Amino acid sequence: SYSFCTLLIPYLMVTTTRSVIAALLVGCSDGLKVGFVGDSGYKGDAINSYRIMREHGADLVLQNGDFDYRNDYDGWGRFLDTNWYGEGKKHILMSSGNHDTEGRAEFERYQQQLVSRLSPQLLSNCKGRDGKDFGSEYGRWGNCVMGGVRVVLLGWDEMKTDTRGDPMTEVVSFINKSFDDTPEPWRICMWHRPEGRFNPGHRHRYDYNTYPAYEACREHGAITFSGHSHLYSRSKLVTSYPEVTVSADDEADLLKLSCGTSFAIINGMAGMGPDDPGLYYNEPQSRKSYTTNDGGESTGALVCDFPDNGGVASCDFFVGSTPEIRFDSFRITSSCRGSGPMPTPVPTPPPTPIPTSETPIPVTGPIHELVVQLSSDSDDCEERGDEFSTTSSDLEIAEDKNLQQVIGIRWSSVNIPKGAIVTEAVIDFTCDEQGSGKPSFDIAFDLTGNSESWSSDNKPSSRSLTSTATWLVTDYWSPGNVYSSRSIAHQMNEVLASDGWSSGNAMSVVIVKASGSADGVRVAESRDGDGVGPVLRISYSTGETMPPLPP
Repeated sequence: SYSFCTLLIPYLMVTTTRSVIAALLVGCSDGLKVGFVGDSGYKGDAINSYRIMREHGADLVLQNGDFDYRNDYDGWGRFLDTNWYGEGKKHILMSSGNHDTEGRAEFERYQQQLVSRLSPQLLSNCKGRDGKDFGSEYGRWGNCVMGGVRVVLLGWDEMKTDTRGDPMTEVVSFINKSFDDTPEPWRICMWHRPEGRFNPGHRHRYDYNTYPAYEACREHGAITFSGHSHLYSRSKLVTSYPEVTVSADDEADLLKLSCGTSFAIINGMAGMGPDDPGLYYNEPQSRKSYTTNDGGESTGALVCDFPDNGGVASCDFFVGSTPEIRFDSFRITSSCRGSGPMPTPVPTPPPTPIPTSETPIPVTGPIHELVVQLSSDSDDCEERGDEFSTTSSDLEIAEDKNLQQVIGIRWSSVNIPKGAIVTEAVIDFTCDEQGSGKPSFDIAFDLTGNSESWSSDNKPSSRSLTSTATWLVTDYWSPGNVYSSRSIAHQMNEVLASDGWSSGNAMSVVIVKASGSADGVRVAESRDGDGVGPVLRISYSTGETMPPLPP
């Protein structure tokens, strides 16, 4: 069968304009975006975590306990209505934390708030123990399916082996029954409290004898997701949780899940972080963690995009307020399936190829060359968290003080006539000081016919952008030398095709660290530094042949 996107793209290529195509294809994907948070409260930092998940397209939130810390059930409900459901979102699954279960009556009040807001889709696709009604067990026992993702959730009391004194027989049985004979490619186990050896923080760093649950999830190739500690962490791929055995297939940013492997995620930074590092900080099983050693942001959210039929999932962990910083990026594959029936894929003919930004742009007529320099010291800027500056003597692309930042560059007068076609465009940077690594950057234009000046009220992160050109920088820069970006011609043509473009208007680009980029930075002269700053070099034609679509 043909997917909606497969059928739509070739049709749009011959029937409509680039700007309409870009608008129609937003969100055109066959997958489920899942936001992972825990330990929220419901004040400013929690509001920001939910904003991050909304703005990065999450369809489903997994909230891992400790909702508001106050037993303010009605206030928690209003928080959800304002920051999730009121923004057009529908789906949340939650497991209980220690602050939500201080008494049976208190937890039932939370349960009422959650069940009353449960979407019909999840209510029909979730079960409790032994097929019991999910509504009566919400927050404690749950086996839920949405898209290609199956989630097993367990509550705080259900995971308290230290007080129950049993070997988790009931929990392990529930996990096995939930995953046996199920075809979903993506499996997630969620409960509030993590095991100590996979917790890099200074609090809750003890072993709690919940490894039987971890091991049951590992056998089914499931991700384990916890909160409780107010930090973010991602472990390496493991073949044993209690023995802390790292898989030979472990890679830094690609986790190849199979039956018998797993990795642990903690995100207790929905408003209450970060914790100080503890005993297991930077241990061999730890891949990435965010504590006070790694930054001072108190809020963060993980967003993963899971394709419905498997393939490669992509995940990003963001910290901080607008603009948030992408702290961790990784990908996941999964080969573990239950023995139940998988949907039989129908062979699909390859779709009509879509030209990429590497495709040459055909033109007719003569080629004109144009070099555009900055006209003001305020035409280039840096934005990092709440900090914004147009006066720096250099541009750290796109990281400074171990925090990612957004670079904005504006050329106030670009003399290209309406209807012209840009065949090549690059930015020339003069190196100010030696950088590091081999990073990748995303470059996009401000999608407007006349880009406005930078200001604290009109920062780069607030602009609507064209498609992006990803620039992998493998050469090391030497101070004083000039280095060119990759081609941004296709993105510039989107600006020329926008309403309001006229020769002599302003154009701006925004540069950020690309998702999944290796560590590294490049440092270029700003206009404040050498009196010139980044230079835009353009080749264009006034012929009428249209360029191919941007990627």
